[in-house]
Amino acid sequence: MKTKAISELNKPSALEPETAAEWLAARDLESFAIFLIEAHLPLTSILSTICLVGSPLMMPFVAQTRISEFQGLLDDHEKLELLMKLLEESLKTKAGRK
Repeated sequence: MKTKAISELNKPSALEPETAAEWLAARDLESFAIFLIEAHLPLTSILSTICLVGSPLMMPFVAQTRISEFQGLLDDHEKLELLMKLLEESLKTKAGRK
């Protein structure tokens, strides 16, 4: 079994709100991401259950850890709210520069 380096274990997940916000802002996808989060916020518990049930079907395409992280993000409304707040702040700073 291959072991991970300590730096790999301390690396933040791509699904942490701060990391995801930076990634989306670098690609100018803030507005689209906010729209999708707002539209699907009431459905997050259902989507989380679908991830749980559908994870065996997704495993050939996506690593199990990523599926679990995404399911955890869907279950945590505070992280989704933080992600939307960070994206809105990014939009405001970009609008202030123009």
